[in-house]
Amino acid sequence: MLTELSASGIFDVSAPTVVANVLSGSEALILAEAARRGKPVAYVLSDGQRMADLAQNLDFVAPDIPVLQFPGWDCLPYDRVSPSADAAAQRLSTLSALSAHRRNPHAAIVLVSVNALMQKVPEHALLDKLAFQARAGNQLRMDDLAS
Repeated sequence: MLTELSASGIFDVSAPTVVANVLSGSEALILAEAARRGKPVAYVLSDGQRMADLAQNLDFVAPDIPVLQFPGWDCLPYDRVSPSADAAAQRLSTLSALSAHRRNPHAAIVLVSVNALMQKVPEHALLDKLAFQARAGNQLRMDDLAS
């Protein structure tokens, strides 16, 4: 459903909403307003550079709203080079945050590239099962960590 901007507010986010033909540079304002309504917002971008630029704009416009970036792999399919550790870590961090968001919903903005949207991801149940938190001072059993 396409929603038009209105004088009473940016738009009604009580149902899934698609906003199209947004002027370049105003995306951050619209995404922040939508997220402030209490619902998570996903925004699909054409590439990683636009994602980084928008994340920086959102940090300025709405520093109180968490922004999760979900990049695509930085290598081609069937390439002999594996994805970088940074890209893999960013993807896992975002998937973990989304899994936590399911348990405790709050305002958030998810930025995802078209490339990343098309790639397979593990099920959230598997991520929940395999996840653990390690912090300075915590004690972990090596057997638990290895398994």
